[in-house]
Amino acid sequence: MPEETKLLKVVAGIVLRGRTALFAQRPAGKSYAGQWEFPGGKAEPGECLCEALQRELMEELRIRPLKFRLWKAITKSYTRTRIRLYFYIIPEFEGTPNACEGQQIAWLLPQHALDLPLLAADVPIVRALAFEIERC
Repeated sequence: MPEETKLLKVVAGIVLRGRTALFAQRPAGKSYAGQWEFPGGKAEPGECLCEALQRELMEELRIRPLKFRLWKAITKSYTRTRIRLYFYIIPEFEGTPNACEGQQIAWLLPQHALDLPLLAADVPIVRALAFEIERC
């Protein structure tokens, strides 16, 4: 890996309520503003992924995951950065989701979320989730 290429670890929470998942729109001022994603963010140096997930969901939504499991991980490469995304299924959480960063949030069936401008890295995950939920 070239020296100028960094690997960032990013966690994303697939917060479930029945057959719907919680999606968040990236707020103005952030990269890819206006696009939709699963809530989450970067793990801090030395922070384990589970801690990062809990911290990010508390900061962004004021919820605390009670049960969660790693579901999928993918790597996305950009010019000077590689991102390793870790997607966690969260079937149980404490609190009521609150958009703490001025973002829009919505509970959607995954197949309906595909109509939104999703972040490119989230599209295959949303498709897989829609397939998974349809099987249940």
